Amino acid sequence: MKKKYSGNFPFCFYDLAGKYLPKDENAVIIDIGCGNCRFENYLNLWDKYKHLIVLDGNPITLKELRQNHGDIITLRYIAPDRIPFDNESIDYIFCGHLIEHLDFKELYKLFKEFNRILKVDGILVVSTPMMWVGFYRTFDHIKPYHPHIFKNTLWNKYL
Repeated sequence: MKKKYSGNFPFCFYDLAGKYLPKDENAVIIDIGCGNCRFENYLNLWDKYKHLIVLDGNPITLKELRQNHGDIITLRYIAPDRIPFDNESIDYIFCGHLIEHLDFKELYKLFKEFNRILKVDGILVVSTPMMWVGFYRTFDHIKPYHPHIFKNTLWNKYL
């Protein structure tokens, strides 16, 4: 069966991000800025991982997630605050459509947190809109970040 993708939402990106998910069902997977959990729902992660944790800043969203998904672990988190996990304790971080809401100092602080909690062989997946016609149609989109910002920050000695 062929999949059909909308031009308005990045389901094809979810397929790509899914290829990097750990095979181990005991891996600790977190989604920072989960919203309504499109990533988890699309890939049916609820049934694949024992330690799937979603974080979001909206208490109403988190309440709805608890109602819809029962005993999932949901945590309130406002980026770029300290992420409530121990050092090197996370196998996989998914962060979709969050960083464009941060200025560069906040983004740097968030990257440091990713680096702190991610295991040595862990995976970080970040999705963010680049410049597109609708980017500045909302006040909460602060800055588009080019992929080179990750290379220049995460893979260098700055952290």
